[in-house]
Amino acid sequence: MSQGENTPGISKLAGVMDAIVKKNHDGNLIIDYGIINDDLSISTNTFPIPIPKKDYMCCRHLKEIPVKDRWNTEPATVGDHGSHSHRFQPHWKLKKGDRVLVAWVQNDPVVIDVLVHADEVF
Repeated sequence: MSQGENTPGISKLAGVMDAIVKKNHDGNLIIDYGIINDDLSISTNTFPIPIPKKDYMCCRHLKEIPVKDRWNTEPATVGDHGSHSHRFQPHWKLKKGDRVLVAWVQNDPVVIDVLVHADEVF
């Protein structure tokens, strides 16, 4: 069978899956892109009116952690690799201009994370 051909079985399965998705999804957008404005309000692609800081939520990992609460491990010897330690210092405090991923939970916007260009990850 060539790549572009359809079989009755595949077509029927696709139709059933499409019906299930349409039945269980109301069509409302759940995930959205947004930007942090100068006053720390957010504007999203589907709701461009600024949402004040007091009217949206953020995931806890975006909260700035006070210096005394940052995590450090004690030096430890691990196998033949000698002594080493780890320090975890989050730096994700939201700031103006950040592009963010927003989840809409019913009518409530929740900032999930800050988006970065792939070049910053790899």
